[in-house]
Amino acid sequence: MSGEEVLLRPGLPWPNWSAATTEGARRALGAIIEAAGLDRKWAGLTEAEDRVRRAVLDLYARLGRAPGAAELAAAAGMSPEELREQLARLGERDLVVLGGPEGEIAGAYPFTERATAHRVRLGDRVLNAMCAIDALGAGAMCGADTVVESACMGCGTGIRIATREGGAALEGFSPPGALVWSGIQHDGLCSATSLCTVLGFFCC
Repeated sequence: MSGEEVLLRPGLPWPNWSAATTEGARRALGAIIEAAGLDRKWAGLTEAEDRVRRAVLDLYARLGRAPGAAELAAAAGMSPEELREQLARLGERDLVVLGGPEGEIAGAYPFTERATAHRVRLGDRVLNAMCAIDALGAGAMCGADTVVESACMGCGTGIRIATREGGAALEGFSPPGALVWSGIQHDGLCSATSLCTVLGFFCC
């Protein structure tokens, strides 16, 4: 689907193809979008769904954890009943991951309550990221410099990445040969338990 976009709201198309500056990057992004059905997940997103999704991510970054229902309802300006309805729709789209007896938020890409190999430091808060690419993108999404700590998928060697310019550029990384791997694997309707498991770092 290289070049195709979904309009999330006026003036905000997704994905931003201009950020993929090489042909290889465009092919990789297109393959991930196609494999995970991401275009279908985003198409037709309603204003209410988008408002809740943005509130979830904003609170996640500010609190350093998944927001509770009362916190989220207040931030989104919704009743508890409407909030539950919108969260269920976002869960069906796989834009949030729900769990627990009350349908609590267990994750919202890029963040998760589950312990992963990828930790993102945002100021004094440390959050788990769903995958390596989510960890790298979290700073730019939040407009904040970050430090990512992870481990090589092959041997477990520690990997550290620092960002600058509000998370939009690399400050540095170690070890010097470290790289990020974008695998393609998607089963069912949940990227967190399939695609995210093959997006990781290697030390060389």
